[in-house]
Amino acid sequence: MGGAVGTLTRLGLYELVPVGSGVPWATLAVNVAGAFALGAIATATLGDDPLSGWRMPLLGTGLCGALTTFSGLCWEMLDLIDRGREGAALAYVSLSIVIGLAAAIAGTRVIKSAGPPAGVSR
Repeated sequence: MGGAVGTLTRLGLYELVPVGSGVPWATLAVNVAGAFALGAIATATLGDDPLSGWRMPLLGTGLCGALTTFSGLCWEMLDLIDRGREGAALAYVSLSIVIGLAAAIAGTRVIKSAGPPAGVSR
């Protein structure tokens, strides 16, 4: 279920922001959003909460795994290189890594700042 929602969300974003001749913004956006979500989900599923056992596979692996696309990032980077846009390819990969890591950290911090739900210890 999570994978289906993630895939459809990515497809919808690609329809809104089609891949053109520039930087593949749609892939960058889904990868950054997925990194934020995964940071939040991983942090939220820590602890003694009995629901944690299914949340990570459904939301982390399924939703975030299908929403994000490392293969798409690689293919689009190679496409930029093939079109002689090596600088854009380097910037695209660099932005993806730096912003993705920052998003994952931000997702973790958002959950940590909210504190655990009532009755749940972390």
